[in-house]
Amino acid sequence: MLILYSIVTHVLHMDTTIRNIDPFVYKKLKTKAAQEGISIGEAVTKAISEWLGLPKKKKKSIIEIKPEHFGKQYRNLSEEIDEVLYGHGIFLRIRRIRS
Repeated sequence: MLILYSIVTHVLHMDTTIRNIDPFVYKKLKTKAAQEGISIGEAVTKAISEWLGLPKKKKKSIIEIKPEHFGKQYRNLSEEIDEVLYGHGIFLRIRRIRS
């Protein structure tokens, strides 16, 4: 799942070189981005999006994320991940505590 997220994130963001930017404009961009606490890439994306008239993206809250069903073969995935991370029998001890 983490690998899939990493691949999707990488596909959705491109590394691009932009040439012939006026040094004064770039310096202003860099300063403004730093003041707003965003990267230059984020600032450029924001500027281009506004210039193109694209709708602003609303940041989603974790509360708005809908659960996704991945099929029966993954129903114990959380427990399996816990097993790898925390060691043998951890979810058996957790089940005993919960019951």
